[in-house]
Amino acid sequence: MRGCTRRGGVHPRICKSPIDNMTVILYNKRHMNTKAQDPSTKRKHILALIKEAASLVYKLIKILALSKGTIYTHQRKCGNKNCKCSRGQLHSTKALSFSHAGKTHYKSLTKCSFSEFSQLEKQVKQYQKFRRYRSRIVFCFRNLITEINNLEQCLLTTLPTKGVDYAPEKPGREN
Repeated sequence: MRGCTRRGGVHPRICKSPIDNMTVILYNKRHMNTKAQDPSTKRKHILALIKEAASLVYKLIKILALSKGTIYTHQRKCGNKNCKCSRGQLHSTKALSFSHAGKTHYKSLTKCSFSEFSQLEKQVKQYQKFRRYRSRIVFCFRNLITEINNLEQCLLTTLPTKGVDYAPEKPGREN
């Protein structure tokens, strides 16, 4: 992604993605493992992740109709020696490829009218957009849990080890 690089930075960077203009938070591995970092920075990262996830959920619920699969152009030879396909111009038809019950199915779209085809194409694109949003939401929530755990580590105070006796005194024993 362009415009997101910063030299020597160990903090997550918030950038705009060229895909769907989504906000993307880029993490550096060193940042994810550091425990002694400012809690306010962690809180900002948590809020940014929540904001991004909410934005994606809002976009996801606005999608109305979906068609699972991919539309592609199927090209093949018919086998006739005098046909144009024997000279390299293959026969092409539009087809819908989708999976159901663990098997891939193909449906030819030659009998579809132009309006039916354009509606199906729009629904397939909506399905792919839905899956991208869903994947990004899962990514946000995984990072949100990691950031919350990092915030917990930042906020935990260490107990003093010298000069404090944490063992309870036994009754009947006096020094």
